[in-house]
Amino acid sequence: MSDNLVTLLDSYVQKGGKLLVTGGTSTNDNDGKPLNVIRLKSLGVQPEYKVFPQSQSTFLKVSEKDKQALGQKEFKDFSLMMMNSRFLKLKIRENAVGYMRLLPNTRFGPAEKTYYTENDITDFPGAVAYTFGKGKTVFIPWMIGSEYNIKGNYSQRALFLVSLKNLLNVESSLVTDASPVIEMTHLANLNGAFEWVGMINHSGFLGNSVREPITIHNTTIRIKPLKPVREIRLMRHGTALKFKQSDGWIECVVPQISDFEMMLCLYK
Repeated sequence: MSDNLVTLLDSYVQKGGKLLVTGGTSTNDNDGKPLNVIRLKSLGVQPEYKVFPQSQSTFLKVSEKDKQALGQKEFKDFSLMMMNSRFLKLKIRENAVGYMRLLPNTRFGPAEKTYYTENDITDFPGAVAYTFGKGKTVFIPWMIGSEYNIKGNYSQRALFLVSLKNLLNVESSLVTDASPVIEMTHLANLNGAFEWVGMINHSGFLGNSVREPITIHNTTIRIKPLKPVREIRLMRHGTALKFKQSDGWIECVVPQISDFEMMLCLYK
């Protein structure tokens, strides 16, 4: 990451922007050479850090205080979060808040031999929230994206979602009751002519095999479009879709999603 980009991102947050940062962002120069410091001041951590290498049977300890701050509903089912990732051991700045704590190299084996003590829990946070100027940041100093891609652990998904919703207070422009196997994308046309919601049905994926997906019926979608909408069309099935429009939101029901569907919203 170049120095100019670091300055630009800090300025963006200071003026009211929000950042969710993961891994080792800003620790390398523009050519990828390690600098061994964290340069983004908006992350709420001290520049210096030490690397805890990827290690089996490593977790983040989730305390009751963490659950109260991050979300009792989202974190009710676990007190440990698995983490088989490179981790940055760092100290937080004044007024920053750290959540969860690194629990490294716990015992691995039969249930009667796998345990940890309070002394095994470190002070290094697994997530840091910070207010910088008028903006906010959340820094997750480990590779949560690649971790979830490999393991798909529900606790990691919960951390990502509460970081957006509960810590950064990001408002979503899309609300749905869709099955978790439906991947959705909401984008607007650069020329300001329309916007669309893409839906991909992943139910046919089994490991490395791609099979016929299970058709998903009657998916409700609510979106907050940039402009008033005059018509909604389903591109996969080539039909118009009835919708309700009130308080800046539109709501409709997609009758079925087979392999994929695209909902095109045409402005008035």
